[in-house]
Amino acid sequence: MATLTPELAFQLALGHRQMGRLAEAEALLRQIVAVQPNHVSAWHQFGLVVLQLGRPGEAVDLIRKAVALQPGNAALHSDLGVAYRMRGDLEEAIASFRDALRLHPAVGHTHRNLGDALLAAGRSEEAIASYRSAIAAQPADAGAHNNLGNVYLHLGQLEDAAACYQRAVDLEPRLIQAQSNLGDMLTKLDRPEEGLACAHRVLALDPNFADGHLNMGVAYWRMGRFAEAEACYRRAIALKPDLVDAHLNLGLLLLLHRRYEEGWREYEWHWRSGTHASRRRDLAAPTWDGTPAEGKTILTYCDQGFGDTLQFVRYLPLVLEQSRAARLIVECQAALIPLLRQLGGPQIEFVPRDESRETSPPHDLHVSFFDFPLVLGRFEPLTTPEPYLKADEEKRMAWRSRLGPAGRKRVGIAWAGNPAQRDDRRRSMKPEMLGPVLAVPGITFVNLQFQPAGPLPAPIADAGVLDVREHIADFADSAALLAELDLIITVDTSVAHLAGALGRPAWVMVSFVPDFRWGIGHTDTPWYPSMRLFRQPCAGDWETVVQEVTTALQMAKAGG
Repeated sequence: MATLTPELAFQLALGHRQMGRLAEAEALLRQIVAVQPNHVSAWHQFGLVVLQLGRPGEAVDLIRKAVALQPGNAALHSDLGVAYRMRGDLEEAIASFRDALRLHPAVGHTHRNLGDALLAAGRSEEAIASYRSAIAAQPADAGAHNNLGNVYLHLGQLEDAAACYQRAVDLEPRLIQAQSNLGDMLTKLDRPEEGLACAHRVLALDPNFADGHLNMGVAYWRMGRFAEAEACYRRAIALKPDLVDAHLNLGLLLLLHRRYEEGWREYEWHWRSGTHASRRRDLAAPTWDGTPAEGKTILTYCDQGFGDTLQFVRYLPLVLEQSRAARLIVECQAALIPLLRQLGGPQIEFVPRDESRETSPPHDLHVSFFDFPLVLGRFEPLTTPEPYLKADEEKRMAWRSRLGPAGRKRVGIAWAGNPAQRDDRRRSMKPEMLGPVLAVPGITFVNLQFQPAGPLPAPIADAGVLDVREHIADFADSAALLAELDLIITVDTSVAHLAGALGRPAWVMVSFVPDFRWGIGHTDTPWYPSMRLFRQPCAGDWETVVQEVTTALQMAKAGG
């Protein structure tokens, strides 16, 4: 710097940064602060350059030097917040953004940055307030509208999210992330044709935008255009090989079409997805890989729903046989344990799932239920010659007494799954839709809708459906009840899996694009030989399904 004054060097450094010559800018700024340690702007720019170079930890230290020299500068606090956010220090980022806003309350992008940090910290209501403040300060800030939509999506308020994304697109049609989010949201709201149109607009802006191909694939998926969906997912993966949801969606599509080996391999990506129900346990012991483990204890667990556990417990004897382990510990929902204990014995122990995920019984290895097909090398559905679960005989006798003489056919009915399941509104129906089925005469209908508590819905109660919930404490009670019924009619919920595991006759009403285990275009499923599937011919068409079930029930009754 012998021929340059610090100020000329600083201007030159700014020029280097503007031109993307970050290494040159860093070198000059380092020299400037060595000569002038009180040069606030040099420390600030030094931190920003280092941040651009992907070193947020250093950037925090550098910008803090600038803040210490000029604590009343709101922009410094704001940029310090950005550096903290990139370093992963969310609380420090939030504090810095708040410091900036105390000094200068009307800066829209600072409110937006604060909202981003609050959302990342899980403080959704505060994030909403920050984004609204950003919009109040800058009503045309499309990014703030887009990010507000992200909070509503996180909260499950899909209509509100779509409205925010639409406003962002109206303000800035070329804001590709907002256009992409809008398309995704429209598809989630069962408007896949509109979602597809958004995806086309996104890819017109950037044909190599991987998320655009992913969203296009999801729209095609919801429309039942599976070949196009698969092509989109594969294109997204080609553009961005680590795009988790493209792999996951491809896996689900392949499994749906009984292309099991590749399907399970792609589905393995669900562990990395922030939108999927499963979370791999953070356990110190290694994962069991399917090789012999003589004398070892293997912890197995299922952290999805009741139906998933009921479906995959069939693999436990094979896990024990292939591993040659001394002991299997099975973590599952407490309500299932009285029923599943029949699969136990001296080598298989069932324990309640620790919802806090903080403790697990001592073990040498662990494996998730959803890893069984891969680690066992059994990609096709594992079938058993006999039902792999049985109802307790004493409990069955109690149900015979409660249900009375068996002169009429007894048909169990369930119309809804767990509302917390992300696809529940597609798989569940309103109780009044079952009117034609419940009007079939000469049948004793039994309620199998065990949740929620409280009175039965009026259409169900008015049809005279027998409510037996007071006698149901766990799945062992439910299994005994199902064993005493002639037929189970249900939507895709745990009742279906329980009936299938028991080998009971079950008619399952499934949505147009159903869960992977129900496949496409078949009235049966290899998972459960006793099951018959009734499918929506188009999205949301439960009326046709109910009419087909009603006709089939009338025929079955007439046939004795």
